[in-house]
Amino acid sequence: MASSLNGRKPSEIFKAQALLYKHIFAFIDSMSLKWAVEMNIPNIIHNHGKPISLSNLVSILQVPSSKIGNVRRLMRYLAHNGFFEIITKEEESYALTVASELLVRGSDLCLAPMVEPQVVENLSGSNNLTYVGGDMFTSIPNADAVLLKYILHNWTDKDCTRILKKCKEAVTNDGKKGKVIIIDMVINEKKDENQVTQIKLLMDVNMACLNGKERNEEEWKKLFIEAGFQDYKISPLTGFLSLIEIYP
Repeated sequence: MASSLNGRKPSEIFKAQALLYKHIFAFIDSMSLKWAVEMNIPNIIHNHGKPISLSNLVSILQVPSSKIGNVRRLMRYLAHNGFFEIITKEEESYALTVASELLVRGSDLCLAPMVEPQVVENLSGSNNLTYVGGDMFTSIPNADAVLLKYILHNWTDKDCTRILKKCKEAVTNDGKKGKVIIIDMVINEKKDENQVTQIKLLMDVNMACLNGKERNEEEWKKLFIEAGFQDYKISPLTGFLSLIEIYP
């Protein structure tokens, strides 16, 4: 049987090979980032106060001389992916980018786990914000608004409906009608840019590990109706996230 590649231009075949290799070795993207974080490289550069040279970096990391080339290769790859900036003057140096600034431990915007009750139950609130530890499947304290950020994509449709029903109870008690605010992804393959769609679909496959999923507008709407909500509004937030407001 003749190959369907017969008649293809060599440039087309080479481009297809590059695409396959890119995805075959895509795990190196996450592993490289993991290594950088585990070695505390973002914090080392941040604490240095200016771009750090390769020699200073490997000295702080206490890397054997035989491995210095490996560190340079790692930093070159991460810089190519936008996590560091290479500055070449007398000696090759590395600076943080906006992406790697988000990996600096102790910074205000550093991503941190906020999922277990004990994480929030001892936090102090403010005049209009109170932290409450607990189980959202059991009860949610009465509120004018309930915020669910990066929550519902972790759960099945059935579990999401249970959570949303508890939210509805919380914002409608005492005769009031508040709202539920959701910050999550809304898949829109027709309108989103290709890179944004790729991130959303990548996260959708990833959420299969938790039996969760990323949803399009129709799938979100179905959840809201099943939970007893009457109306909703979706607004683009930033990057690949959307702000969803739902009303009882």
